[in-house]
Amino acid sequence: YGRGQAFIEAELYQSIRVFSGTSGGAITAGMLATRTEAELLRDVIVDNVSTDFKRDGSQAAQDVRWFPKLIDQLVNFTRTRVLVDRAEFKRCCDYYYGTTTFAEAYAHTKKHVSISVSNSQLGCMYSGKRRVLLNHISSPHVTVASAVAASCSLPGIMLPNKLWAKDADGNIVPFEVDGVEFIDGSILADLPFKRMSTLFNVSNFVVSQVNFHVTPFLHKLHSPKKDTRYWKILSFLDHDIRSRAQALSQLGLLPTFFGQTISGVAKQKYHGDVTIVPSFTSAETMGIKAVFNPDVKDMRHYIAGGERATWPHLNRVKFMMRTETKLGSCISRLQKSLLERPSELRNSKWEHQLSSLHSFTNLTHAEIPSKGGNGTSGAGGVSGKMAALRSAADRLGSEVRRG
Repeated sequence: YGRGQAFIEAELYQSIRVFSGTSGGAITAGMLATRTEAELLRDVIVDNVSTDFKRDGSQAAQDVRWFPKLIDQLVNFTRTRVLVDRAEFKRCCDYYYGTTTFAEAYAHTKKHVSISVSNSQLGCMYSGKRRVLLNHISSPHVTVASAVAASCSLPGIMLPNKLWAKDADGNIVPFEVDGVEFIDGSILADLPFKRMSTLFNVSNFVVSQVNFHVTPFLHKLHSPKKDTRYWKILSFLDHDIRSRAQALSQLGLLPTFFGQTISGVAKQKYHGDVTIVPSFTSAETMGIKAVFNPDVKDMRHYIAGGERATWPHLNRVKFMMRTETKLGSCISRLQKSLLERPSELRNSKWEHQLSSLHSFTNLTHAEIPSKGGNGTSGAGGVSGKMAALRSAADRLGSEVRRG
């Protein structure tokens, strides 16, 4: 949440329209999907967001927690071999996100938010999709709460979760995909670069990375002291582990973790054009805090740490956004020029030019079709805009010269 506050204060948040979250990052992605900028500052980026979200005492009265107390987790593990009861976690998601669907969330915030999940039958002879990117285009009627619950279902921590959707009558019904349940999306794709590029024309990625098993290897990529022996050793270990994991995966020799193969975890790319990694305490580095419900003190620490980690990257993000913002402004001016042309100069070609610009604008904003831990935000989809803008400008110039 601290990263969101830093972007809001730097007046960058409104310009970044595309977000993605996986595993713990799906919790934040769900908030970005369902809350406007003002609502984020008022209700989410506050120190009591995990203890008294609605500020009426109902959360404590209903015992709504992201993670149960340690003793309850141990008891649940002896019964089910996982730490967290998925029904309780889903109840918490429902408390925070309600029955809002991806389509309803987009209509409210105009943010293109995606949540990545993997199917739970990775180790079986399942022929369907192995991973799914949920958003207002691919799955408009799926509830944000069920997507967050599924994306957080890490094997060993929580059993797989089903996806739920809202039907035409407003009833919540199972979202059936051949009866498949879903688990943590980071098992296959922590950062869905290719799919986001295809869907939303994103060319630059700002990655917020807090996975404790990844962050030790990410600091070297963005530290100003890349030539130190410490970072060189980490770099060597990183490449060595990845190459060995790929070789073992090809030979089918990698072990499974609670029935799921771990080859995808070792082979993934975990950094983007800008990678934001906060400082960690010893407990956070070892992942101990990952399954504890954060209190007010913890949230104050997380928000401040995220904000501090984001500050050094703000200028670069501004530079990345500058081109796209300027192109968007030029497209708006072209549309305005076409609309302001005298009626006697308007003809079928004029209608075609205006229609082309409207179609392009709708495409780049990825509107809903008329008929569906870690955070990633997309900054910039420049190539398509450049081509369309150049074409529209040429046509407009030709018409003006002839007129």
